[in-house]
Amino acid sequence: MAINRAEPPNDPSERNSFDQRDLFGSPCRRYAFTQGYHAVGWHCNTENTGSRRTALHVGFVHERDYVNHFCVRNEAVHWAEAGRLQEMRGDYRAAADFYIRAASITEQPDWGCYIPFYAACALARLGEYAAAWDWLRQAVEQGLDDIASLQASEALSPLKGAERWAVLLQSIEQKKGGD
Repeated sequence: MAINRAEPPNDPSERNSFDQRDLFGSPCRRYAFTQGYHAVGWHCNTENTGSRRTALHVGFVHERDYVNHFCVRNEAVHWAEAGRLQEMRGDYRAAADFYIRAASITEQPDWGCYIPFYAACALARLGEYAAAWDWLRQAVEQGLDDIASLQASEALSPLKGAERWAVLLQSIEQKKGGD
């Protein structure tokens, strides 16, 4: 899937001056922006070249391709998947930003406690250890109890020698014992 994004013009006087060739997109975008939306997305199958060309023609800008179409159904999954894609590309800053954005969404998937864990991993790869600890704490608070994944994570290696690491694992063990 591809997502194309359009944002309102920076100059408020231009907010109603969309391209006249656009019979569908302009009224929809105009309405969305007057309702307080900050961006409008166009989602289509990557192979749907007609839809992609139309989106580009009416002023949308190609932002990214989806790794899979499931992302469209849940916004948190969408941003987490975008983070995963950036992480696979080695762009840990973008990955962390996407994971953090995913974590901010109210409606989380069943596995939502892993999203802060993924954010922690990306931040640790950036050397932002204090932020990584904060996100690990949040992951555990949200129910992450997967000690095997924590131990196996190469990204978290710089944190594993700290006393906080043992305390984190102990807190998970205690929670698991209390269930």
